[in-house]
Amino acid sequence: MLTYRKPLIFSLFNGLTNAGIISKAFPIDVSSLLASQSADPTISSLVASATASESLGARPYMKPSNKVVEVLAIGDSFTAGIGSNGDPDRLSGSGDCSRYKKAWPIQLVAKDGWKDFNRDLPKLTFGACSGATMHNKGGLDNNGLVENQLGQGYEDRDIPYIRIGKPQIAVLTITGNDVGFSAAIKACVYRPLPGFNAICDDTLNDVSDKIKSAKFKAELVETIVKIVVAGRIAEGSNPPENFQVYLAGYVGFWNHDDPGCDNVSWSWFLGDRQWLTRDLRKRMNDLVDQLNDVIKSVAGELAASGVIYVEGHQGAYGSHRYCEPAPSNYHWSEVGAQTWFWHQDSVRYKEGDEGSASSSANITQIVLDVLIPDKNVQASISKDNPPGKIHPAFRDWDSLEEALKQAGNVAKNDSSGILASY
Repeated sequence: MLTYRKPLIFSLFNGLTNAGIISKAFPIDVSSLLASQSADPTISSLVASATASESLGARPYMKPSNKVVEVLAIGDSFTAGIGSNGDPDRLSGSGDCSRYKKAWPIQLVAKDGWKDFNRDLPKLTFGACSGATMHNKGGLDNNGLVENQLGQGYEDRDIPYIRIGKPQIAVLTITGNDVGFSAAIKACVYRPLPGFNAICDDTLNDVSDKIKSAKFKAELVETIVKIVVAGRIAEGSNPPENFQVYLAGYVGFWNHDDPGCDNVSWSWFLGDRQWLTRDLRKRMNDLVDQLNDVIKSVAGELAASGVIYVEGHQGAYGSHRYCEPAPSNYHWSEVGAQTWFWHQDSVRYKEGDEGSASSSANITQIVLDVLIPDKNVQASISKDNPPGKIHPAFRDWDSLEEALKQAGNVAKNDSSGILASY
């Protein structure tokens, strides 16, 4: 599992914890987040097509002058804060949406900086959901932001999908799950099943193609317009055209310049290693940058509707990513406090306290003990006799996930908390 350990908040994949990459504290500056935005009465052709049936959303944005009473935080796990400070900080009512107490929206509304221009700290309506995509994808994949996170009214319960209240601004991240970062992590980093090495390159190409596609950009435009419309309909802003949307970018996980990880692998099974080379790390970081460029472009085109792109927080992780300069033995199991992401070997994820400098978890052994408990059979596993020949769960990812879910009380075998969601 790759997950932010400092409360940043992002999930690149819904792997073993429905998390992916979870951070340990996201230093976001209120003054930069609420930067002054000049009104622009021009609606671009891109926005015009998206708002053709949304008359309220097509009205020109008006720079707000009223105080911020409510902040709406929606989107994916980057905003939900999955994993921030470890499992004990998970908000119990959030269910599979996995919202956490140290997620950056919670930190944001607690900043004293608000008092400099807003007099009071605002209320937070926290509806972000880990694993969210822009729209429902059909089948069992129905975690769409548009369909589930924009309901009008108030909610008096802490449940996975809550209503938006009457906000003056919305803050969010979205699209990481839409472009398929989860597949990239599985295929190119953890290799939970034999045979993934054949598809790593294809998977990264697929992610890149999605990011570059006109269809993807159009869907993001439509999604943000829907948020603008929902916020204006809620009438928390007076007039409604004062409503603002702050759209944040993502953070790359790797130092891709230092050679220390070139001969390191986090693949689960010895017969199917993927080395964390500089080329691979740079390629994955570049995909995050490409995605941020598209998000920033869309925000710019929607500026006349009150949409602002938020950046700058990426720099805070500059010396705290995976594969920063360190002794070679550290790179095989990066669980130290200097790394601001949870590693699959982090034994303190379940306990919290932002992790430990020691490691005793072994994800490969945990999974084998659950699905192939016979030690003699485990000992027979080799490149020529992979786990897929012994247990059908190892033949494809869906089967592996389902087998872990059906395995019962997996958490008792898992001191790290990595498998706790099953």
